Amino acid sequence: MDNTTSDSSYNSTEGDSGDVKATLKPVASFWLPIIYVGAIGIFTWVYIRWGRSRKAKAAMKESYFPPHTTLQQYLALSEMYSPDTPSGLKLLSTALMKRAMTDIERILQLQEEKGPLTQLVRAGSVGEDLLESLTLAEQAMNSELEDLMAEADLLRPGWSKSIIQDANQLFRHLQQQEAQKEMMRQQAEAQEEEQTDAAEETETKETDEERRQRIAEELVREEENEKRKAGKSSGKDSLKGGKGGRKKSK
Repeated sequence: MDNTTSDSSYNSTEGDSGDVKATLKPVASFWLPIIYVGAIGIFTWVYIRWGRSRKAKAAMKESYFPPHTTLQQYLALSEMYSPDTPSGLKLLSTALMKRAMTDIERILQLQEEKGPLTQLVRAGSVGEDLLESLTLAEQAMNSELEDLMAEADLLRPGWSKSIIQDANQLFRHLQQQEAQKEMMRQQAEAQEEEQTDAAEETETKETDEERRQRIAEELVREEENEKRKAGKSSGKDSLKGGKGGRKKSK
């Protein structure tokens, strides 16, 4: 009798678990695709946001400065010429120095703009994206300087220790030359303007003198015309007087 009871209870338990499994199976089959699709959607959204963030940072990194033309020129020349030949070494060294001068110019620009830009961001005048762009540009410049020094050692062993200083001195020298040329140009323009103003003033004076002379000549002509008119009228009066005297004598 106990065996019968235990068997019946076991059968009832097994039947209940089977009912539960039968009940959960359609529920699981309903929710699993939804959960799967949702997980894929969340993963896709995160991946897209991550990709856009990388592209945005790369765009800011590229857009802070114009294209690095001297770097591109050096890379193109390094594929065409070999530093093993004297002409190739000279050509590549000149191109690398121009690349280094561009780097110096950009480093100075970053140093000059970072302080004011930081203050503007703190004051809320501009967005933080500009400061982030500058930070990315600084990181890019650090990588560029490492590559530059590596290339310098490939061309001339040990040149990496002095190429930055050499480029800085040459860049400063060219800046001074440009400043002197600009000063001379401005002085030449100022002298040209002075000469033009003096010529215009001289022309104006001559025109005034001619005008005064013309007015004086007109006054003289008017006086002469008045004298002629006065002479004619006095002659007529004298003629009339002579005729009257003759009549009285008769």
